Amino acid sequence: PSRGIRKGHWIKHLQSMLSWQVYSEVNQTECAICEAGKVALQGQELCTPCEEGKYQGDTEKSTCLLCQPGTFAVTRGSTNCTTCMPGKASVIQGAVQPTSCYECHPGQFSSRAGASSCGLCTPGSFSNTSGAVNCTPTPPGAVTSDLGSTRFAWCPPGQFASGSFNTKCALCFTGKYSTSFGASECVSCEIGKTHSLMAVIQLSTVSLSALERLHQHRNN
Repeated sequence: PSRGIRKGHWIKHLQSMLSWQVYSEVNQTECAICEAGKVALQGQELCTPCEEGKYQGDTEKSTCLLCQPGTFAVTRGSTNCTTCMPGKASVIQGAVQPTSCYECHPGQFSSRAGASSCGLCTPGSFSNTSGAVNCTPTPPGAVTSDLGSTRFAWCPPGQFASGSFNTKCALCFTGKYSTSFGASECVSCEIGKTHSLMAVIQLSTVSLSALERLHQHRNN
């Protein structure tokens, strides 16, 4: 008898639930609002979470938006996309993994979050590592003349480069000289000594092999 009572009780309970469901569907007075991260088409019964790689930051929307290059969304129902860190970039639209953000190559940089591409180091600067946030200026006595440089070059003897962000070396002026690589300034000749600018220019433009040929010709 107790078993029959319990069975009858559950039947009445089930009938009550069904009648409430029918009542609620027939007498629905308003539609539920889809929260941010979820969308629904007209007439759709349930709000659907946005897929990975998509997002929706507003409520009551019917479509999700693709994450733009430089961003990604790992989880469903995202209300915004995560940006790539500085030093990285991503060209993929609708990216779903952090690995879509690649490190900038040597000679490149990315100083802001959410970059879609890496920039090239300008002449006068360089980057010799991956994932650079900024390019390094050339030190005194050194130069870079190309875009995307990964290293710098020291000024040769007879030339100099002062300060930083140097793109070319300058010749020592008349009455001054430098004997080593990487000079940031030229040294004044001692009292009673000098040299001409033309001589420095000639020495800097004549190759070593040409000087050797000239020396051999004079000895013959």
